Amino acid sequence: MIILNGVPIPKGCFSSGEWMGFIPENIDQQKNTIIYQWQGQSELDKVSMIKLCIDYVAPDAKNTLALWYIENARLDKDYYEDFHDGKPFLPLNMLTGELVNRMKFDKVVGVEPHSDEGFRNAYKNAVAEYPTMDSLVKVRRCIGLKGEIQIVFPDTGSYNRYRHIIDKRPDLSNYVVIKKERHNGEVKNVELEHGELSEKDKLLIVDDICSKGSTAVETARMLQQKRGKR
Repeated sequence: MIILNGVPIPKGCFSSGEWMGFIPENIDQQKNTIIYQWQGQSELDKVSMIKLCIDYVAPDAKNTLALWYIENARLDKDYYEDFHDGKPFLPLNMLTGELVNRMKFDKVVGVEPHSDEGFRNAYKNAVAEYPTMDSLVKVRRCIGLKGEIQIVFPDTGSYNRYRHIIDKRPDLSNYVVIKKERHNGEVKNVELEHGELSEKDKLLIVDDICSKGSTAVETARMLQQKRGKR
């Protein structure tokens, strides 16, 4: 889904299934915000069309792209060394970033990027936002989690994503950090790295997007084993 200035852009298709490009009516002459949500397939081509419309109708406007899902964010390795006479291809996260960069947004906001540094390297005029910690109260209410909690970061990557927030929030000071290793894609050797595991508090694992869920599962198994020993 693509939202322009708070209004969802209709899909409007021809019988052949092609997307029907049009000039949105709610373009602001001063400031525009496009919110891009991923729903199973890329719509960056439609974002590009809408941006072209904005540039045509309001060439002096300041434009922001908010990425509620950052495509290919974790595909940051040079997997293509065997192609093009051994010359490495740009990793997919950089290629995706370049597609967006060519649209020339004044600001690109990434919501919960897997890597703050990687996001800012791939996208021009980039700002990363991490609202997860501000949502903890709502999450606890939704799942009926009462009493004191201890936050569990299942690896140093998840901890580093939020450390700039928890360092400023005394109410989030009760946390532990886990370390793990990966072998052929499988999570192994999960251990406590930082902090002391609470004996009584409920444990809440905080991480980014779950794919196979192996990190969360192995972390939960390790936590259960440690609590079982007490």
